[in-house]
Amino acid sequence: MDRIALKEIRKEYSAFTLNGISFPVKEGFITGFIGPNGSGKTTTIRAILNLNHLNGGEVLYRGVRPEDNDYLQDVGIVLDESYFPNDWSVEDVNNVLSVGYKNWKVAEFSKRVAGYGIDEKLNVKSLSRGMTTKLMLAAALSHGAKTLVLDEPTSGLDPRSRDEFRDTIQRYMAEDEENTVLFSTHITEDLEAIADYIAFIMDGAMIFYGTKDDFLEAYRIVKCREADLKAADPKVILGKKKTSTHVEVLVEANMADAFGENTVVEKPSIDRIMTFYHRGDEDA
Repeated sequence: MDRIALKEIRKEYSAFTLNGISFPVKEGFITGFIGPNGSGKTTTIRAILNLNHLNGGEVLYRGVRPEDNDYLQDVGIVLDESYFPNDWSVEDVNNVLSVGYKNWKVAEFSKRVAGYGIDEKLNVKSLSRGMTTKLMLAAALSHGAKTLVLDEPTSGLDPRSRDEFRDTIQRYMAEDEENTVLFSTHITEDLEAIADYIAFIMDGAMIFYGTKDDFLEAYRIVKCREADLKAADPKVILGKKKTSTHVEVLVEANMADAFGENTVVEKPSIDRIMTFYHRGDEDA
């Protein structure tokens, strides 16, 4: 079952267009949402949260096109920047959200922020970026949300905190088999560890949607000599990088043998796929 379904969503700006994006966020799973900066990830997230007016398509939540924002009662949100006013104290966050969310748990929020080492008397503006992220995570997990929408949540965290963040998400998934996560990030090793599905967009267009395992099996890095490239159709090359000794190209897995025998073929990581895709002919 699809918790969230994006149906040909389109958003037009003067210098960028999100061009008919479609993919589901499967109930009970973690969907990793990837793409380089400027690819349209945040625009898509804002569409899911009903924060921008679409030029086409629709977003369905539990199979229904929401008529208002009431569905957000069921959604926990962590964005790349704080959505709390700077002059609020952490205690204010607790008090205000207890009015806004029907199922808000005051004691649960206090317990979580204390566990993160955050003093409830502090103002939001005095918190570091990492602490602000943890504050949003505490809020996201304190009103019984069945869906988490995470937009670059670990970008301000150190490696230890990122590991703790991933552990928190995995505990959340273990609490209820229906709990669902959409995790947008450029730190792809986070997704290597916990994602079930991958949605990959670039320049406002859909490149891939499927399981993480299928994504990793879909591509290969071929290391070869410049002369070996002549044996293959240039159209099969999805990305290219020169080093001092050889050339590396990204291709679909079924095209890995198109460059002759003097090659080395590697199965790439999520990060390697994303950074190679549509990469030009620059040197390493």
